[in-house]
Amino acid sequence: MVALRILSTRFPKSVTAFGTVLVLCGCGATVATDTPRPASLAPAGQGPAPYATTGTMVGERASAIIETFGAPGLERREGEARILQFTSQDCVLMVFAYPQDGTDIVTYAEVLPLVDLEARGELPQIPEQPCLQGLAQSAATLS
Repeated sequence: MVALRILSTRFPKSVTAFGTVLVLCGCGATVATDTPRPASLAPAGQGPAPYATTGTMVGERASAIIETFGAPGLERREGEARILQFTSQDCVLMVFAYPQDGTDIVTYAEVLPLVDLEARGELPQIPEQPCLQGLAQSAATLS
């Protein structure tokens, strides 16, 4: 339950509870999008991921993140927040966006390791770039 304690110190109570439910039940929902890819983003899977770090996602449209990483494994609204979760075999990308001028804009993103909730000790640090690259390549092979 170390992961739950760490989550509770990093996120608001409602987001932590939501994340706990996701981790425990493995729930997922998909959302299809037919928004065209912006010219500024390379097609998914061609070369390095357009987002080298989660910090480069801040300020982007949520739809651009979906275009890059494919349909999220989970998409949810909590109040005005739009929460997107993308999962690979090794990591989870959590993206939080809020509406600005009628468009959901990313305000926070984080890469988390997939861990056993019963494991003891600190959550392992995971390098962002390989995670983001893997998620973008997975999206390319699915499309």
